[in-house]
Amino acid sequence: MVDITVIIPVYNVEKYLSNCIQSVISQSKKEIEIICVNDGSTDKSGEILDNFAALDRRIKVVHFECNKGRIAARKIGVQMAAGRYIMFLDSDDYYTDDACMTAFQEIENANVEILHFGTTVINAGLSSQYEYDSIVSFFRPYINNLYGEKVLEECFKEEKYNYNLVDKIYSAQLCRKAFSSISEINCCMAEDMMLYFIISYYAKSYMGIERKLYNYNFAIGVSKPGPINLEGLDKRCTSAAACFTIRDFLYLQECFDKYESTYIKIERRLLSDNFDAWYYRLPVTERKEGYNIFLKHWGTDKVILSLLYDVENKQYDINIKGAKISELEQNIRSARAEEAKHLEELKRSMERNIELEEKLLLNRQEMENKILEYNNKAKEQTEKIQNIQTEYERISNSFSYRLGLMITKIPRMIVHMIKGVV
Repeated sequence: MVDITVIIPVYNVEKYLSNCIQSVISQSKKEIEIICVNDGSTDKSGEILDNFAALDRRIKVVHFECNKGRIAARKIGVQMAAGRYIMFLDSDDYYTDDACMTAFQEIENANVEILHFGTTVINAGLSSQYEYDSIVSFFRPYINNLYGEKVLEECFKEEKYNYNLVDKIYSAQLCRKAFSSISEINCCMAEDMMLYFIISYYAKSYMGIERKLYNYNFAIGVSKPGPINLEGLDKRCTSAAACFTIRDFLYLQECFDKYESTYIKIERRLLSDNFDAWYYRLPVTERKEGYNIFLKHWGTDKVILSLLYDVENKQYDINIKGAKISELEQNIRSARAEEAKHLEELKRSMERNIELEEKLLLNRQEMENKILEYNNKAKEQTEKIQNIQTEYERISNSFSYRLGLMITKIPRMIVHMIKGVV
């Protein structure tokens, strides 16, 4: 019997992958399955996975032909999972030797749907002490029990604990319910935030423990602090898709008003992060092109909001680190004019479509009237034929008709005989 399914999305991590997989197959708890989803890797990651699968039958490998993102990879893993509980592991991180055993025992004893354990943060990217201390604080579990709506609120509204997927073990039933509500968007940032928001929405219970079971390599990939390029900004701004997915989910559940303040807090955090990446971490020479990327993901209104948030947070009046607000406002006005032009074209196109639909509707109505007229005439003819048949049957069954047949029978026979002789 499988107690735990460990799901590992994999994309171009050949440098770290063997250490990650080895940490799972070496677990003291053996009643586990390992689902590795090769998300269209172009390096040797797929080959490494197949080699491990050949050595350990607990490993199942799924190969995507193209990169679909960690959401799609995790979703298919959840759909395939046979374990009673599910754990998620990033392919550049690794477990302690007793992670699965400890997590399983703790969640069984606590009888909760989510168990949150501690994380050892490894400063893989040599980030600053401040950045390192911040991420250590972020990973700290909330050592308490939560029930019902508190599971979501204490994470996203009160920020008592983090929304990372990898430092928790979940009821498989909870994961299946949550992931069935999740669309397969491909975003590089904030996907954990979006996924855990939906999981915590459905969750009925949570417990945190101090025991550190997860080893996290900090400052690798898109989360790496410091300067970024246009490609990095584009990846970072995909957090907008995760944000809007949360909004759409709340509308579908008909509870947006209830969680509106929580959603606004999430949106503001992501907007501020993307604004900071665009304006402060991108080289000045690429800022204009970066603005178009920022605008593409978030839209004009949200970009304006991010500017207001930045001015509010940093209390700048005229200059924002050497850049005049008027320049940004000019960019925003240009973007709004372009958007207005696009909306006007869209409006005209819709009007043409409406006009065409009205003509088609009119032609359809005329055709339906002709068909109705034809059907009425056909109905009248049918009724006439039925009346004639009814009258014929009535006459055929009458006494006078039968008497006439009897009277004319002998003459008809004589005529027939005469014709035969002739």
